[in-house]
Amino acid sequence: MTTFTATTIADVLDYAAGVLGLRPTHSLVVLPMQDNALGPVLRTDAPGTDVPAQTVADSIIENLSHALADGALFIGFDADPAVVQAVAEAMTKRGLPIHETIHVAGNHYTAFHGTEGEWNPGQTAIGLETAYNRDERDQIPELPTPAGLAAEPALTERARLVRTDHAEAMTEVRGLWATVLAGAEPTPAQIRTLRAAFSLYESRDRLHADTYGAGDGPGWEAIFTGDPGEPVVWGKVEAGEAALRLLVTHADTVEAAHLLALLAHIYWMQGRGTAAGRTADRACESDADNTFARLISHLTNAGKLAPVARDRDRAWSTNRPQ
Repeated sequence: MTTFTATTIADVLDYAAGVLGLRPTHSLVVLPMQDNALGPVLRTDAPGTDVPAQTVADSIIENLSHALADGALFIGFDADPAVVQAVAEAMTKRGLPIHETIHVAGNHYTAFHGTEGEWNPGQTAIGLETAYNRDERDQIPELPTPAGLAAEPALTERARLVRTDHAEAMTEVRGLWATVLAGAEPTPAQIRTLRAAFSLYESRDRLHADTYGAGDGPGWEAIFTGDPGEPVVWGKVEAGEAALRLLVTHADTVEAAHLLALLAHIYWMQGRGTAAGRTADRACESDADNTFARLISHLTNAGKLAPVARDRDRAWSTNRPQ
């Protein structure tokens, strides 16, 4: 595991900002830790004094229920110090000890425990590996230039699927997607077929449900709420993620928005809020009318994790393929 030594509070603040992809303002930020290794970074809007500290603490603990943690760092950005301290104490009572509480106002910070400007004080090795293993998959696929697209064959393939008997077409594209989820690399012709299938809303929803193994279940729509009824086979989901990233590089602007929205949903289901939010925002840039992408963006900006990501027994962070 790659580590760095945090000698000042600034090191911890930079780490939190790097994982979140932004420098928070008017926020409460929690960094769960287990054996000095940092877990997922959680951000929520800083509450006012009229909101009970226990209510805020309960919400934070609920959203961290999937994370293995024996303590946490707690940071208040432009928040009322009394509120920060009260929430920290309430979290400790709920069973999550706060190793350090930090108040940040503008570019100035104060440690509520330990020596100002130092961490703990002294030096503590903090693991950079998070529960979400931030890696190259957090990089949003680059969209192709219009000149690089084979638009006419894709339109022809879309027209073929529309003209084909509905049940027959669904059997064809779901069978093709099943082979991709099993690890097969699609051919150029199959990429065109999948592009066409994901551009049609009904087949797109079914194929995305198939990614989670819920395509034939009576409650397959539940996957879009983040709480599939059946256990998720995360290896298949990761294969679907890789395939969607490939399709994005062949898609036109509107197609890409649909595919990026599905990618954002996968990241949201995995609990990778930063990647989900950035990918959803890219989808909205490609197609401002993509309501699914706007929904994922809203959920991640509000700090809302998918229910499956909060369930330690089902979460990607604790059940992903090794």
